[in-house]
Amino acid sequence: MQQPSLQQFKQKYVEEVIDMLNDMEGAILTLEQNPSSLDEINQVFRVMHTIKGTSAMYDFKTVEKITHDVEGIYSKIRDAQGSVSKEVSTLTLECVDLLRHLLNQPSAGDDALVDEFLARVAAINGGGNPPAQQQSAPADDDSGGMFLLNDPPQQNFATYYVLFAPEADIANRGVNIKGILDGIKELGENTVFERSWPDDKADNGKFYMYWEAIFATDKPFDEINEIFLFVSDEVKIDKIADANLFANDDFKEQLAAYQLSDTQIDTDELKAVAMLLFKPSEPQNTAPVASSQQPKTEPATPPKVEPNSEAEQKIIAKHIEASDTKNSGIKVDSEKLDELMNLVSEFVNTKAEMLLIAEKYDIPELHDIYEKVDKLSNKLKDNALSIRLVPIESLMLRFQRLVRDLSRELGKQVDFVTEGTDTELDKTIIDNLAVPLMHIIRNSIDHGIESVERRRELKKPDHGIIKFTAFYSGNNVFIQVQDDGAGMNPEYLREKAIEKGFIKATDHLTNRQLYDLVFLPGFSTAQKITGISGRGVGMDAVRQHIMKLRGEIEMDSEVDLGTITTIKLPLTLSIVDALLVSVADTQLLIPVYIIDSCINIRRDVVDQSHGRIIHEGEPTPILDLRTSLNMGGTPPDDCIVVMVKYKDSRVGLVIDKVRGEHQAVLKSLGKYFSKQEYLSGGSILGDGSIALVLDTNKLIRNLQK
Repeated sequence: MQQPSLQQFKQKYVEEVIDMLNDMEGAILTLEQNPSSLDEINQVFRVMHTIKGTSAMYDFKTVEKITHDVEGIYSKIRDAQGSVSKEVSTLTLECVDLLRHLLNQPSAGDDALVDEFLARVAAINGGGNPPAQQQSAPADDDSGGMFLLNDPPQQNFATYYVLFAPEADIANRGVNIKGILDGIKELGENTVFERSWPDDKADNGKFYMYWEAIFATDKPFDEINEIFLFVSDEVKIDKIADANLFANDDFKEQLAAYQLSDTQIDTDELKAVAMLLFKPSEPQNTAPVASSQQPKTEPATPPKVEPNSEAEQKIIAKHIEASDTKNSGIKVDSEKLDELMNLVSEFVNTKAEMLLIAEKYDIPELHDIYEKVDKLSNKLKDNALSIRLVPIESLMLRFQRLVRDLSRELGKQVDFVTEGTDTELDKTIIDNLAVPLMHIIRNSIDHGIESVERRRELKKPDHGIIKFTAFYSGNNVFIQVQDDGAGMNPEYLREKAIEKGFIKATDHLTNRQLYDLVFLPGFSTAQKITGISGRGVGMDAVRQHIMKLRGEIEMDSEVDLGTITTIKLPLTLSIVDALLVSVADTQLLIPVYIIDSCINIRRDVVDQSHGRIIHEGEPTPILDLRTSLNMGGTPPDDCIVVMVKYKDSRVGLVIDKVRGEHQAVLKSLGKYFSKQEYLSGGSILGDGSIALVLDTNKLIRNLQK
């Protein structure tokens, strides 16, 4: 097996840091709503501290400098229990953007950008602390001050044991062992033991050395854990006592005894020593006490925990609990997921071939095997698809940031509200959904939400609302972006469309059709061109994006009440259960989830129907695919109408024959067939022939015009 290269480890590091920056960005946005939230302040500080401690390892010296300086700001805020001003939160968001750029694509012209940013950080960092008696500033204070102080926090000490036993390939991974040991020493008073493995364990896949450390610190556990972020599987951390054991001279003598030993420390033994040195009745987390006041113990022969004792049971229970709470999630490269889906697709095709052979040669035993393979195939398919599902929540952070930055640029006050963000979609769809959704949200802020003055005139709240909603419906996911802004005036859209030549003055369009004009290339209602909108590009590109995902998009609006944009998407793009049908010599696939029913009908009834038949007592439109798609040939005397769902109604598709159900592995038709707008892909059948997948929504929408 090929060993990972240093570059691969460096890329893995960058991915981990980007994830941390994403989490930190969310914390900053939360801080803007609650500037005194200590949890978020601590999170920002920890991320800066962690990135600072690990960036030099991979030669990101500039990143190390930036995070060190920004960490200083949050260290002062955290220690003083202060508030984060808008100036600091804005600067921190800019820091996130700058770090992402430096990690992903640094350029020669970045030095001036970095220097300018660091100068601004220094201006805030060097401003000094306000007097301690000042009260916290209100959240909307724009005075520019960094933070205001409250009473200083109470410090809480604890003593920890760490076993750092790296794997043999640690040097090849570019991990800086010295940096990790230095990080331990920065936590507080400490003793580090450098050990080497005995001869009988020298070839156990470990590095030839390992380290044990005991230290006392008042830092939170998350901050301790982050020192070992990239070697977490090679580190064991155990709390010894809720006190500073280094304040006791007898404990220091015990450490000296451990130093002389060449064997690994027994942590249960160490805890027993701590229990004798610090009785439970004594006050914990206090200042150091003189050694003459401490109870004595023999350091060379510390007491052991008796087998099966209550203390032993507690230790075992604690370790079981710790192992149960480990994060079971793992990150998988998207290329590996794509390869998994390709293999599942091939398996599905092979299964179809097996069925054909079993039927052709009438082999009962093969039929039995096929039924088992079919069950396994369905479970494998469902499992592979579920692995690819990602919650829409992963997109929310960038949308929150977009609303925040854009509303400030336009001088508007906008709140971003979400609902159903735990709804899941295929990762490929999620990846391709960010750009069109960002454009829709941008339009809602620019065109939809009014200025504060205008909203007051309309007796609306100063703060406009953009609501993002996602929910399941059948085998589809619906996403809605709704604002409570000005809405769209259908008559104004009509005038603009006539002015630009999209429609004639004599054309009669419904409001729904007028709203659809927004998706035409070059159509724009902006009064002037800005850096945000007005160039007549955007919503047509949004529709193209959504259509490539086999989705639909539509808008509805009401003047002075707002606009709602609805997107309908399939759960996945890879495999779909479909009905295999034929028209003339062409085999077509219609997704099962849109089929309502199938009915037999005489051909002469179709010819005399004028596009409508009575179905279940109601007139229902039908489309003859042979005629609509110009397939030619002589139709059979008896045909079939497949009733499919279209918006809130049904439409019948007239075909020649139903051949059965098929699990369609969807393949792209390639650039030569990219303009076949009624087809969303193709699938290979068990006998090697090709079936084309109908996009019924496009077909019905265009042919009904």
